[in-house]
Amino acid sequence: MPDYKCTNNYTGEVFACKPHDFCGKKDEISYEVDYSHEESLRNWIVTFELECKPKYYLGFTGTCYFAGYILSTFFVLPFSDYIGRKKIMMLAYYVHAAFLLFSLFLKGETGYQIFNLLNFMSGTAAAGYFLVAYYHTLESIEAKKTINAASGIRAFVSLTSLFSALFFYFVSNDWKHLFIVVLVLLLGITIVA
Repeated sequence: MPDYKCTNNYTGEVFACKPHDFCGKKDEISYEVDYSHEESLRNWIVTFELECKPKYYLGFTGTCYFAGYILSTFFVLPFSDYIGRKKIMMLAYYVHAAFLLFSLFLKGETGYQIFNLLNFMSGTAAAGYFLVAYYHTLESIEAKKTINAASGIRAFVSLTSLFSALFFYFVSNDWKHLFIVVLVLLLGITIVA
């Protein structure tokens, strides 16, 4: 949650505040994110104006992603056997790249709803490249090396969380900048593939 700076519209007093200090008090208190604090990220809370929304709004965004991921596991893997793994992986990369690109332009309540729909589609695409690539890799190496390969793949995937944290700490506090970096990487992968 970002740090906020509030101004009492009647007295002109400026003070550090939290959403419970200004939510429902629009006439009395105006607020803005205090970006002088290094922990204040330009995140979805600010972009989609979720400061005064119920907490489940943020949880719903993650739920959309994982719901798409789980739902797609029922059809992505079987389709990859019929259509071909590379085609499914490339389609998944394109869907994910489209999500990243379109989400850069979304704002406000309507943007939040569209973002969740795109996030669901991104979760669907994630199964396309994570699961299909994972099984494709494991099938193409010797049986006695699969444990090491599987561990390496899982370690690499889990490093994305570490990369995100380091990015926000050292490079930028804006989620859109991270999405641009990932978008460029995805487009690079699709060009090379």
